[in-house]
Parts: sequence; structure tokens; C-alpha cells
Amino acid sequence: MLVTFRAEIMKSITREERTFRIQKVLPNGRVRLHGIEGEFSETAFEALNFLREKARRS
Repeated sequence: MLVTFRAEIMKSITREERTFRIQKVLPNGRVRLHGIEGEFSETAFEALNFLREKARRS
């Protein structure tokens, strides 16, 4: 699953550069991501927009 950091957290970076794949969901609800160090909470990411994701795959 892909997640995108909120623009406020990673300023001046494109949406594609702020998007990462989840590597592991931890028991405390935080996640580890492929390609970036650390653990992150849900509040660090943009809300999922299933319609946008569906359109990207089509």
C-alpha cells in the first residue's frame, strides 16, 4: 500500500517524491516505509482518496 506524506511535512517536494510504500505496520499503529528511515504515525500522511488511487491504476 502506498502512503503520501502531507505537503506541510515535506515542503517543496512533489507528490510522487512524498509517496512511499508501507514496509511494516507496527503493533502501536505506526508504520515503517521502504526507502526512508524511521517510524511514522497516520497523522503524517494525507488522507486516502480511493477514487484518486483507482484512477491512477486505470
